[in-house]
Amino acid sequence: MPSWLSEGLGIGLPSILLLVIAFYAAFQFVEPAPPKHLTILAGSKGGTYSLMAARYREALAKSDIAVTIVETAGSQDNLERLATSDPDDATIAFVQAGVAPPIDAPKPLEALASLYFEPAWLFLRNDVKIQDVRDLEALTVAIGAAGSGSRALAAELYRLNGLPVPDTALSHLSGNEAVTALILGQVDAVFTVGGAQSQDIDDMLHQDGVTLFSLPRAAAYARKFGYVRALDLPEGAVIWHAIFRHKTPG
Repeated sequence: MPSWLSEGLGIGLPSILLLVIAFYAAFQFVEPAPPKHLTILAGSKGGTYSLMAARYREALAKSDIAVTIVETAGSQDNLERLATSDPDDATIAFVQAGVAPPIDAPKPLEALASLYFEPAWLFLRNDVKIQDVRDLEALTVAIGAAGSGSRALAAELYRLNGLPVPDTALSHLSGNEAVTALILGQVDAVFTVGGAQSQDIDDMLHQDGVTLFSLPRAAAYARKFGYVRALDLPEGAVIWHAIFRHKTPG
């Protein structure tokens, strides 16, 4: 081997080695490219999560990211699927604050962001008169399907007030089925969690035979549950002409 080549290799090899090491070290700090496909667990059809998922799909499509929206029972179901499913089947999920992941979840979950307040609503038929949550024991109340955030929060409220959590078929109604049951008089009340833009909540707010109940001791519940905030909804803020069909304790 010519002396100039051996000398060149002697100088070049360490330089190449250093370059490779430097490139490898730098690569460790480069953020991975975003995936080209996401699966969003979005709750029931027509609910707030479903609407939000559709907006994210539209926005991400502009960045050439495809989104598959999966209907679920709600927050608790979302967490369980996220913790146990293959990444291709569940990438991101909307989850209500206060809903805990399964204790035996096989993989860790990470919260990405807090997005918005989700009001808890208690709708009553106009002919139903109650003063407090404890009066719900004598009523037929739809509190949401198993796996939903609505049912999880309702169960906490029932237990806190010393009431058994209802477990009848009617109590498991949610979404449009719960709205229909309330209008037809099959249930006395509907407890649900979600934004006012939800079609089901909007339907109940506009229904003449339905009243939105003002929850007494809301501030106390906020103190009791760290993930709850007590917010005032001024009369007429959502529907000017008739958000309250009759006066209830506030």
